[in-house]
Amino acid sequence: MMIKRTIFKEIEKSVKSRPITLIAGARQVGKSTIASLFIEKGFSYISLDSSRNRELANDGLLIVEESKEDKRSLIIYLSDKTLSLESKINRATKRMGNIFYKGLSEEEASKLGSLLNKVKENLKDE
Repeated sequence: MMIKRTIFKEIEKSVKSRPITLIAGARQVGKSTIASLFIEKGFSYISLDSSRNRELANDGLLIVEESKEDKRSLIIYLSDKTLSLESKINRATKRMGNIFYKGLSEEEASKLGSLLNKVKENLKDE
């Protein structure tokens, strides 16, 4: 039986209004359980237990706040610096797409996109 956490509504508000929300806290307090509820709603989950992700947090690319409702928990958001990169990333993505599909007809590009989506789905299963 899952214990209803007071922080659930705060996390729900965050995931609906921000591109990334971090759930952090002491061991065995229900972080993974809460995350699984949002995964069931279609949200993605990425662990920050990797050294690269910790590095990003230390470089000021994330904002760390203590939860107002549960002082044992932290909420981490993308910083303005990180959010400002969005337009650059979108331009680079569009440019790479133009290079990737260069010389292909619209039909060929569509078929390739479908095939790549199938590959992506296959990789999710592994």
